[in-house]
Amino acid sequence: MTTEIPQNLPPAPAGAPDDLWTWSLRVYARDGFAPAALRLQDRAGLDVNLLLWCLWAGVVRRTDVGAAGVAAAAAAAGRWQAEVVRPLRAARRALKGLPHPDPALVAGLRERVAAEELAAERGEQALLAAVPLAGRAADPAVAAARNLVHYSRWSGLDPGATADADLALLLVAATGAPAAALLAAARADLSPA
Repeated sequence: MTTEIPQNLPPAPAGAPDDLWTWSLRVYARDGFAPAALRLQDRAGLDVNLLLWCLWAGVVRRTDVGAAGVAAAAAAAGRWQAEVVRPLRAARRALKGLPHPDPALVAGLRERVAAEELAAERGEQALLAAVPLAGRAADPAVAAARNLVHYSRWSGLDPGATADADLALLLVAATGAPAAALLAAARADLSPA
């Protein structure tokens, strides 16, 4: 997601699977969430919307989605993320500080691209929200922690100190629970015997 979330977002279309989006905006705005999520995006290649979906599935839907659920969600949104969201993000970032004889033109264009990027992120979340949640019911914080572990393993994320600290920040923002202990327990529970 972009760090710039306008306050005057248009309402969701009728019948849209918008509870993920609304919940995501609330959580993304919490202290520490955006910087941690963007570090995981930029340094580890994780998808912020998929991180939010993992947390939402655990916290709101009380579902441990499992590795298969993460794979299904990634498949559902992968092409949209790669062909729509990432190119818009790249364009927005390229426009930041780009030398041009008309800086106002560049600033206006960057603002419009940021708005389109946000709309594309909302589109990705609609795809994610439509993924059937087939998993076991769990305590919301435990399910969210397990979902983050499933995603980090699916993506090949090396569970180093920085990545774990960022995942813990996301978990605290989404649940208010003691994240480091939850992540450690989830990793231990999900490790092969």
